[in-house]
Amino acid sequence: MASCYHGVDNEEISRLTAELLSLSERPSLSDTVAYKYEPLEEGHIRLITLLPGRAHDQIRLKLQHVDFANPPPYCALSYVWGTPEPRCNVWIGDQTFEIGPNLYAALSQIRSKNAALIIWIDAVAINQSDNREKSKQIPQMATLYRRAERVIAWLGETEESAAVAFAFLDLWARWDRHGVELQRELTAELKFVIFPKYSITVIGECLRRFCRRPFFRRAWTWQEICTPADRPAIFCCGEDVILIDTVRDAFYSMLATLTRSEQGDLLGVAGEVMWTAIAHQQQPGDTISFTSTVAHMDRREASNVLDHIYAYRGMFSAPEGSYPDPDYDLPVHEVFTSYTRASIRLEKSLHIISRIRPGEAYWNIPSWAVKPPPLTSHWSYVGSEFESAR
Repeated sequence: MASCYHGVDNEEISRLTAELLSLSERPSLSDTVAYKYEPLEEGHIRLITLLPGRAHDQIRLKLQHVDFANPPPYCALSYVWGTPEPRCNVWIGDQTFEIGPNLYAALSQIRSKNAALIIWIDAVAINQSDNREKSKQIPQMATLYRRAERVIAWLGETEESAAVAFAFLDLWARWDRHGVELQRELTAELKFVIFPKYSITVIGECLRRFCRRPFFRRAWTWQEICTPADRPAIFCCGEDVILIDTVRDAFYSMLATLTRSEQGDLLGVAGEVMWTAIAHQQQPGDTISFTSTVAHMDRREASNVLDHIYAYRGMFSAPEGSYPDPDYDLPVHEVFTSYTRASIRLEKSLHIISRIRPGEAYWNIPSWAVKPPPLTSHWSYVGSEFESAR
């Protein structure tokens, strides 16, 4: 991850200081020009440079177009878009750009005081108002996250419960990885460091709060955290961080010590977190079919109904061109029907039909085709200007 940060020399510091001072001379936000995207060349992506700054400095970004086949080292941010209000303004050059409060909090946290960070962030790197661009960029997102030096999975702003949960999970993971002698030390650490301050009831509630974070209900989570084994994603909750591998090992260790009934209770609370952490081990090219992802659609949320398919598109084990390219201008029924047909043809099986939820038809989707979760609201497809490729 360090290779994504670039130090700033004295000359650059002087220039940035002058630029910061000039902010006070800029017109008010109501008089500024909103950022306008330049079209991307074929085979190119946008990378963001998060410029250094202190806690209360305005967030300033630079955008560069790079060849996707030969990009510089970069990190990638995985996060929940969340509520779009209140809108937050950042600067791209001398133009303003609106982002949601959760992304603003993430950028504020990961920004360095003295080094620039090169990072990929979908809400900024993809022109969300250009459906043609989205249709070209989305199929390569799984590869984009996989190539990142590090994926930062932003869970939200800091709170004490996250610090407690992370400390407890780290202990359990170390317990599983080491021998009897270290387990005795860990038992002492658990008994004399954590338990004196937090009861088992409080620790349990902290774990539940961690598991209920919206990040683990997002449809896009799977492909974004499927990174190489030597570059596991980092869960980041404010200043508290933990490797996704640590979370996985901790829950494996817990399951091994529980009765079947207790395992069921744990899965009921932490099932989505465990599935996310375990899915991290899967890579594009593994045997992952469209049919195998259907069951997960019902448990995941997306701001656009089409994302219940497109969020998994980069993970299907199928030759290029086997499934239709993402197209946000197509009707919902056409997308779900075409993917169902393609699945039957490619998998040479009707097994997908057994995965289809019985019940009332909606979105004009045929009864034999895969459907999005029934609670997905109509406005999320037709409405908000803040809807995304997420």
